[in-house]
Order: sequence, then structure tokens, then C-alpha cells
Amino acid sequence: MFHCIPLWRCNRHVEVIDKRHCSLVYVPEEIYRYARSLEELLLDANQLRELPEQFFQLVKLRKLGLSDNEIQRLPPEIANFMQLVELDVSRNDIPEIPESISFCKALQVADFSGNPLTR
Repeated sequence: MFHCIPLWRCNRHVEVIDKRHCSLVYVPEEIYRYARSLEELLLDANQLRELPEQFFQLVKLRKLGLSDNEIQRLPPEIANFMQLVELDVSRNDIPEIPESISFCKALQVADFSGNPLTR
């Protein structure tokens, strides 16, 4: 596991990336080169506002931490994460839980607390 260091210095087979508390305003492009092996991605406590389309190609993810950001929407592509077991999007600005999350059949824990949910 590594924290706030350039990803290109690491092996191509990475299962866990920890970028918590790194003042990120966007998802680093380098993360996508680990799409074939990445199972755990921790991006908590940053300043992320949105998740780019490419983000949803990380289909091997089992654990995704996005708490304490400024995310305003989870797009329908969340359904791509069929192996996702744990999702933490607490303390963001998400107004609704997308219906497509029902396609995440492996999901056991989904934390939406601290969001201004309206439905």
C-alpha cells in the first residue's frame, strides 16, 4: 500500500491504492493503469466533486472509499461495480441513491450517511 506517492513508481499489479487526505480535486489518471488488478481504492477526505466516466472501468473493485469529499452525484455507471462489497460515500453532497446500485449484487455495506438524501 502507498500513500500520496507517484503511482508510476510502483508495480503494475496493484490491489490497494490509498490516496486518503491527499487534497485531490480529481481522480488521478495513473489509477486507471491498475484496472486489471485494483480491488481496494481509498479516496476519502479529498476534494473530489465528480467521478469521471473512466472511473467506472475499475470493475475489479471490492472496496471503494469516497467519504468526506464533495461528490454531488453517483452516476448510473455505478452498476459496473458488480464485485463491489463495500461502498463508503458518507459525508458528501449526494441527494439520491441511484437505482442502478441494485446491480451491485455483491454489495454488503453501503454508507450514505451525512448526505442530503431526498429519496
